[in-house]
Amino acid sequence: MKYLRLLFLFTLSISANAELRLAAIFTDHLVLQRDQPIPVWGTADAGVTVSVALGDKTATAKADAAGQWLAKLPAAPASGEPQNLTVSAGADQVTISDVLVGEVWLCSGQSNMEMSVGSALNAREEIAAAGHPQIRLLHVTRQTANSPRASFSGTWTACTPLTVRNFSAAGYFFGRELRQQLNVPVGLINASWGGTPAETWVRSSFLAGQPDYTDLLAQRDTRVFSDDKADREFLDNAERQLTDWQDKIAGLVKTAGEPEAAWFNADYQYPPAENWRPLTVPGNVESATGKRADGVFLLRKTVSLPAADADVAATLKLGPLPDYDYTWVNGRLVGSTVDTQNLNSRNTIRKYQIPAGVLRAGPNVIVIRLVNWHADCFVGQDQRFPLELTPADGQPVSLAGADWHARLETDLGLRPPDPLGGRHSLTGVLYDGMIAPLIPYGIRGAIWYQGESNAGRARQYRTLFPALIANWRQDWGEGDFPFYFVQLANFRPRLDQPAKYSEWAELREAQTLALALPNTGMAVTIDIGDAADIHPRNKQEVGRRLALNALAKTYGRDIEYSGPALRDVNISGNQVTLTFDHAGKGLVNGNQAGGPRGFAVAGADRKFYWAEATVSGDTVTVSAAEVPAPVAVRYAWADNPAADLYNADGLPASPFRTDDWPRP
Repeated sequence: MKYLRLLFLFTLSISANAELRLAAIFTDHLVLQRDQPIPVWGTADAGVTVSVALGDKTATAKADAAGQWLAKLPAAPASGEPQNLTVSAGADQVTISDVLVGEVWLCSGQSNMEMSVGSALNAREEIAAAGHPQIRLLHVTRQTANSPRASFSGTWTACTPLTVRNFSAAGYFFGRELRQQLNVPVGLINASWGGTPAETWVRSSFLAGQPDYTDLLAQRDTRVFSDDKADREFLDNAERQLTDWQDKIAGLVKTAGEPEAAWFNADYQYPPAENWRPLTVPGNVESATGKRADGVFLLRKTVSLPAADADVAATLKLGPLPDYDYTWVNGRLVGSTVDTQNLNSRNTIRKYQIPAGVLRAGPNVIVIRLVNWHADCFVGQDQRFPLELTPADGQPVSLAGADWHARLETDLGLRPPDPLGGRHSLTGVLYDGMIAPLIPYGIRGAIWYQGESNAGRARQYRTLFPALIANWRQDWGEGDFPFYFVQLANFRPRLDQPAKYSEWAELREAQTLALALPNTGMAVTIDIGDAADIHPRNKQEVGRRLALNALAKTYGRDIEYSGPALRDVNISGNQVTLTFDHAGKGLVNGNQAGGPRGFAVAGADRKFYWAEATVSGDTVTVSAAEVPAPVAVRYAWADNPAADLYNADGLPASPFRTDDWPRP
């Protein structure tokens, strides 16, 4: 509890005379953790006695010289009946209404935890059905800090279609499953931020003195910012400017799909009409138009097709485009990668289906309306995703070349600078800004979805991730509370041959190693990712698999919570027999066309070949004709592997390797 005491000194320090206040996390509609002492804290006049009451549960505390107090109510059972939490000190009284007692979970990580229900699979249906008054949501607004903060923006709300839309999808689907299975109130605290590495969520002093983190801590030391009033006012003003600018972008995104004028039509004459400029693809649209700006760009290309390709369906591949687009062919809107609720489409791979009857013999006009807000508006720069138009049963027609034209339609200038200046990537600043204000609120445990931003430092993640878990557990003072996390999903193009090296595979391995810590669990998602999108939309299954861990390991349900996990390796001749835990009623081959894919073997030369695999009971036997004396096996060892091994409960096996060879 030593650090907890220091945390109060940082976060609740006030003058000796202060009115009674509760910590920021205590608002109407909250959920308190059942079956364990309930911490309640805040500030008051120095030396005053503070009384706390919840039903027949009471506690008192005395405010210290700095005005800080912490009381602990006795443990209470789950209750779905709204109660009042009453705190009094002398003549002052604060009442928190509509309080439930149940299960409280912290949801944290980067963008795949932050991704909202409004961006998830079947979003409209899920939102419409999200009337759950016994589920309560708290969204911790993004903020960085240079020392532990006491307050944050955000209040508890009941789960409704209105409040769930922008809440964490993975968190919500996890909580919904718990609510359905446990029949008690569930409180979900979402403290997540896209694009953030794990070290931002760790208290910097927890990593101090460890050589692996010297560079990370040094970066923070050279870029820290003060917490004084002037600095906060500067940041607040800059944030308002950025918010206003983002609102303008959002308005453009919502209207950019409205067709106008003649530039859709095949007989439209250009250039030089209306400032169309030549563009070579791959290329930078801003360079072609002569203006570095954010706003709306128009791209146009004419493709000539033979009569055999007229009127047939086709596929249009545009690769990753910056930010948001609407795309037409011959005046017909064929695709749009825009989420007008969440605006979460940047660099998503565009692959649109053109219905039959749209293409014609001779010239065909493709028009792309891009809403760009990150500058550097490149098109076609990723060689893994060539731009092509492919008629059904026809040959791909390349869209690369110098015969595009572009035009800047709406100029918003350049995006205002980020007021945080990248500070959200510095060690400890999100712990101080978004985790510290929550401590020591009673929670059952935490769920975590993060790792993409650390994929290039997988070896470091082997110690960094366990350090994060240990840090949170130490500072909360609840012991080894449950910590369940999501292993990175499959992403990027699938390879024809075994990967020589994969940063994402190594990061998944580092995540798996964290299971050595007590009271941890992992949801494997190697089968529900998206090759073209780092933010796969099936967060329903992510939440369900996390909930399986909690239901089995925290709540004692007799259910399978894990996919097959490698237990033993036996090599005999040219065959390797792999034995698995969590096989349940037997391993299952998910490949309907043959043996399970994803297995590769190597000999002493360390060259891997695809292996034939046979499933039997809790074992898989693998071999490859090219490897008469195998010494190593890998499974699903790639950014986006074919992975067909499951147990009978439908849970996928975790990727693994039996070697520890360094990258080639």
